[in-house]
Amino acid sequence: ELDINKDPNRPSTGSLALLLPVAENAARDSYAAVNSSAMGFAGLWSVSDAYNLSNTSFQGTWNAGFQSLQIIEEMLRATADGKNPRYRGIALVLKAYSVGNYVDMFGDMPYSDAWKGNAAEPNKAPKFDKDSDIYEDLLKLCDQAVAELAKPQAVAVANDYMGAGNAATWTRIAKTVKLRLLLTSR
Repeated sequence: ELDINKDPNRPSTGSLALLLPVAENAARDSYAAVNSSAMGFAGLWSVSDAYNLSNTSFQGTWNAGFQSLQIIEEMLRATADGKNPRYRGIALVLKAYSVGNYVDMFGDMPYSDAWKGNAAEPNKAPKFDKDSDIYEDLLKLCDQAVAELAKPQAVAVANDYMGAGNAATWTRIAKTVKLRLLLTSR
């Protein structure tokens, strides 16, 4: 009876039409974080640590990426019921793209146990997976995305500013991400 303070401005889940642009922004932001760090390290942009690398030099990049990927994981959880295959296909492409950028930058990283900090049984210390295993899974995600995007969906995809809700466009993006992953995983 005492749990009467429900904040309507902070729902526990959002509609897919609201999650999609946030997930697309998350994928863009994760790329930007990796790119900024790489450009700074290569001396093409200014860097805050003056090339004095320490254990925390990439902490901001790492944290930004994992927070961004948490949003994409939320979209994957929201589409797990199979009722919205196109939204799920888009989320799979975004995950493959975003995680692929981080694996390119860092190599081995938490993946199979990652993004479970808010689970019923939270995992605050996920194990590191080998980069080759992660690439293998990301390639499967791209294939799964193509299969999901080929399925019919009762409602149109809304608020998709990257692909305009077009399954053919997202299928091309999924195949392009897969090609990039194949090139970088060699």
